[in-house]
Amino acid sequence: QQQKMQANKSGNNVREFLRREEELERLRANVAETKKISTFAEFDVKSTKKFAGARVIRNEKLAAEEMALLDSETRTRRRARLREFYQQQEVMQSRELESKGLAFARERL
Repeated sequence: QQQKMQANKSGNNVREFLRREEELERLRANVAETKKISTFAEFDVKSTKKFAGARVIRNEKLAAEEMALLDSETRTRRRARLREFYQQQEVMQSRELESKGLAFARERL
């Protein structure tokens, strides 16, 4: 009877060992698959960052060009509005002086 128990025990040990080996093999396969997926994910992240960085640089360049054009246009419009304002002021002052019987002297260069 003791021999049967020992034989049964050793049989259980072998089965447990084989079960554990199968489990370890599955886990190793899972680790390998996870590493593979991780490598793909890292590549994708690097690629996305690279293209995103290029897009940001391109957008910043376009924004700077647009700001330069807007600055130029703003200066041109401001000069035109100032000329118009000064002309209106000159006409208004001239009318005021004429209404008081005074003359408005203009310098011509």
